Amino acid sequence: MSSLHSFVSGLDLRKIRHMLALAEHGSFCRAAEAMNITQPALSRSIQSLEDSLGVQLFDRSTRKIKLTPIGEVSIEAARQILRSAAEFHSKIGNTEADEIGELRIGLGSVTSSLFGAPLLRAYAQRFPKMRISLRVDQPESLYKMLLREELDVVVGNTDAIENAHDFDFEVTPSFTRGFFARAAHPLAGRRNLDTDDLALYPVGTTDPLPAPVVRAIKSTYGFASLDSFFHLRSNHYSALVDLMLHGDAVVFGANIAYLQEVRRGLVVRLDVKPEFPMDMPLTIATIAGQRPKPATALVGEVVRAEIAA
Repeated sequence: MSSLHSFVSGLDLRKIRHMLALAEHGSFCRAAEAMNITQPALSRSIQSLEDSLGVQLFDRSTRKIKLTPIGEVSIEAARQILRSAAEFHSKIGNTEADEIGELRIGLGSVTSSLFGAPLLRAYAQRFPKMRISLRVDQPESLYKMLLREELDVVVGNTDAIENAHDFDFEVTPSFTRGFFARAAHPLAGRRNLDTDDLALYPVGTTDPLPAPVVRAIKSTYGFASLDSFFHLRSNHYSALVDLMLHGDAVVFGANIAYLQEVRRGLVVRLDVKPEFPMDMPLTIATIAGQRPKPATALVGEVVRAEIAA
């Protein structure tokens, strides 16, 4: 099984199909349309294939994209690979191929605390032979890694995405942003609070905040800078929860970060006016136009189940 495992893991049929499409159409634009992906995504795929092989497959110096001599030699080999792969899957079945492959999942600090352990348990039970890799990082870094094909799927906040057209999204429920505190906080239950009321207490926030959120905070509450208002910052969400539960600190963030505490009634959202206008969109992202690995579907199942629990 080890040689079979290595074969399936190392084979990237998608890039080979992209190569054949570009050779057939002689144009990145037409080939991308034929493959139902964006032109930049096709360009990245071809460049990645050339880099992995250590050769230049296409001559881009003319208006019509042409195969180089080594590219001409590679075409028939590429077709043979696809034929062999089709025969391979017909014999062993897609399910077994999925089970012995690899899935690389990117999670932010919040999503890792909520979904990391349930994802590992679910994959260990359903796909015991599959290699699962969880990468925890800032959302901006995760989406860049996804574009570089260093990850297969990212569960995260789409505020961090520069170009949404690069990705396909499975949407999950959005989460409310605002100011939170322990249920017994002196401000809990009071109506129509403003930032002057909050400033009487230590105020913290998740860090770093996405640029669109920073802009929205400034425009909503009239801050020239956040530094004078938010004195406590952390990307360690359990520290922020502890800060609220064991004192009078007020924390700005999304309720997903304190989901269990909010459900148990330990943490509440304060009635601050004006209300913060941006919810936090949580999505499951893959690269646009690429067919996700079938085992990726379990990510969405686990995330939705944990949110609904």
